[in-house]
Amino acid sequence: MSYVKPLHIRVRECGARGAVLDRDINAAVHVAMAPGTAGDRP
Repeated sequence: MSYVKPLHIRVRECGARGAVLDRDINAAVHVAMAPGTAGDRP
């Protein structure tokens, strides 16, 4: 099931797979990989 969660929910734990998903870490990874950032340089 996928739905939009409120912003105050920072971490989600998937009971089926045991994964822990952190919104802040996910956002930082995406910013680092964005074109024009230090993360896109070899």
